[in-house]
Amino acid sequence: MRNIIIAVMSISIAIAAIFISLLEFKNEYFAISIFFMVFLSFPTYFYLIIKTNPTKAISTILILSIFSMIIETIGVLTSFPYGSFSYTQSLGPKIGVVPWTVSFGWVPLVIASWTLTERLINTETSILKKAVLGSVTITIFDLVLDPGAVALKFWVWSPQGVYYNVPISNFVGWLLSGFIGMIIILTTLKTEKPNNNLLLTAFFGNIFWTFIAIMGGMTIPLVIGIILTIFLAKILFLE
Repeated sequence: MRNIIIAVMSISIAIAAIFISLLEFKNEYFAISIFFMVFLSFPTYFYLIIKTNPTKAISTILILSIFSMIIETIGVLTSFPYGSFSYTQSLGPKIGVVPWTVSFGWVPLVIASWTLTERLINTETSILKKAVLGSVTITIFDLVLDPGAVALKFWVWSPQGVYYNVPISNFVGWLLSGFIGMIIILTTLKTEKPNNNLLLTAFFGNIFWTFIAIMGGMTIPLVIGIILTIFLAKILFLE
């Protein structure tokens, strides 16, 4: 039943991405963005709380969420560490200069990157090495996400960059923020073991952005997205 639910949701998300790509996504549609971001974060938050120490899990989610809002605010106001960009109204109301929904997109990716890191390297590996691998992992997710988000006008770069209008500085910023996010989660959950279901939000989100890339003819993001989808599906369905 679990696998059937995941498959049905995956197909539904792919259809939603196709539908949205065929429309001009306007600021007044922000309720759709809010629904998807909050709804899709639920599986990861739910399984983190029930599969690890609940107090540590909730604390981790809160700390990462606060950090994401702080680093994004710094980014918009100072252009560090991502480059010069600003959010449109498409992600909903803002707290200052950053939509309150932003953490619901970023935090589950940190949790997914932590899950993959703990699977890929020895548990005795140093926190520093795990943080580096995790930061690279979350940045790979963003290679699919950011071009699609820019195409939907969720945020705007000034000036536009060479990677489907995204500047390379953005990915340097993701490496930095991802590294800090990994340090946080590796510290707060250092005695916990991740569950495969913590990959669900990243899996669903990656399907959405992959189909946005397909519809937009963005070759590199769609290739990376397909590879990530197959890799994550193997873990979720077969292990």
